[in-house]
Amino acid sequence: MLNTSVNPIQDALRSVHLAGVVVCVLILGGAAALGVVPAVRAHDSDQALRSDLTAVANELDQAGDAHMSLLARVDALRETVRARDVDLTHADDVNRLMAVLTSDFESMGLSLLTLQPGSIEPASQGSGTDTASMPIQFSVEGALERVIGMLERLRDDHPDLHVVAFTIEHASPGTVRLRASVRWLVAPGEKDQEN
Repeated sequence: MLNTSVNPIQDALRSVHLAGVVVCVLILGGAAALGVVPAVRAHDSDQALRSDLTAVANELDQAGDAHMSLLARVDALRETVRARDVDLTHADDVNRLMAVLTSDFESMGLSLLTLQPGSIEPASQGSGTDTASMPIQFSVEGALERVIGMLERLRDDHPDLHVVAFTIEHASPGTVRLRASVRWLVAPGEKDQEN
């Protein structure tokens, strides 16, 4: 015959053990849900933030390098501008300029045909710069190489003279005629400063 008698104490202990196991599983599950999972999420978030911070720091370094490079370029440009500064003289010195140009043309072996200064033109009518200018027309004759050399010398020795237009035409064998219009940038005079 089968013994179906159940020990009530054992049944009660089984229920208590089963309840204890369920409570322990719930405690472990709650601890994992409330402690471990948020810690893992916080760690992942911290790693993402560290990665973003590293990227921003790299961008900042690159921006700093670009800034330093731009500052160096600005300094170089300032030096270039300083080197190209032109000391302008007053239009009253036109006779001195005419003498210098005549001497320059002759020293280059050119024959001066005409040299005619015009009237001072205010900046608004002048060369498009913020200073007044004086138009000057001249024509010279000589060998083509000397005429070209003279144009280069004008550029190098007279930065206050800007060539507006020129024509070169054949004059005779081995000789060309240069007709040129230049603008002489002049310093403002007392009358110009009062207005």
